[in-house]
Amino acid sequence: MTFNSNSRKLFALGSFLMWLSLVILVFIDSTGQLGQQGDVLVALQEHSFTRIMFADIGALSTVAGIWIFFSNKNLKSRFLFAPLTLFVGSFSLLLYLVVYFLATGDEATKKKKSDR
Repeated sequence: MTFNSNSRKLFALGSFLMWLSLVILVFIDSTGQLGQQGDVLVALQEHSFTRIMFADIGALSTVAGIWIFFSNKNLKSRFLFAPLTLFVGSFSLLLYLVVYFLATGDEATKKKKSDR
């Protein structure tokens, strides 16, 4: 699937805005404005839906980390983002997508210029 440079910039911007919203949510939640937090261990022990979602997040982070590692051989940052995605999930994945879409957009632009 190919995207033009404007689409790549939009995907990069969207990924950055989603990452920024996660960071803002972390800061708001750390102030306690979103209410009391329940005990995570109790939730995992008592609710199957919580266990399934926890496993789902782990599986998705693993697949995303593998995709990052093998996605773009020219991006050296993949060696940093792939393991980070396994541990911090979307916080790392969304930043990688910004780098990925901007870098692949630059490569496509350079290729078009060299073809002329």
